[in-house]
Amino acid sequence: MSTREAIEASIRKWERIKKAIEEESGVAEELLEGPCPLCEERDFNGEKCTGCVIEEKTGQGNCFNTPYYAIYGEVMMLDRDAHENVREQDKNLSVPLLKLVDEMLSILESTRYGEYSP
Repeated sequence: MSTREAIEASIRKWERIKKAIEEESGVAEELLEGPCPLCEERDFNGEKCTGCVIEEKTGQGNCFNTPYYAIYGEVMMLDRDAHENVREQDKNLSVPLLKLVDEMLSILESTRYGEYSP
C-alpha cells in the first residue's frame, strides 16, 4: 500500500468511526477494527513510529500530538451496556468524541491535500 493509499484508508476508517458515533452503534468496534492503515504502511510494531505523515504533520511520532489517545481512552470508558446511548454519554465527556474525531480527520485531510507529498 502506498502512503497516499494509506492516507485515504485512514480517512475512511475515521469517517466510519464518526458515523458509528453519530448512529450510536459499534464505536469501539470501529476504533479497534484492524491496525491503522498508516501504521501498517510504516510497519509500525508498537515501538517508536518514524516517517509517518502524522509525525511529519504534528512533530511527534506514535500519534502523541493528535487526539487519538483521548478518543481511544474515552471510547474504552463508554459503558455500552448502560441504558444511556453513546451520544448521551458523549455529552458528559470532557471533550466530545465527535469533536476529537473531527480533529483527527482534519489532520489526516491536511496530509491529503498537498501539505504532505510522498
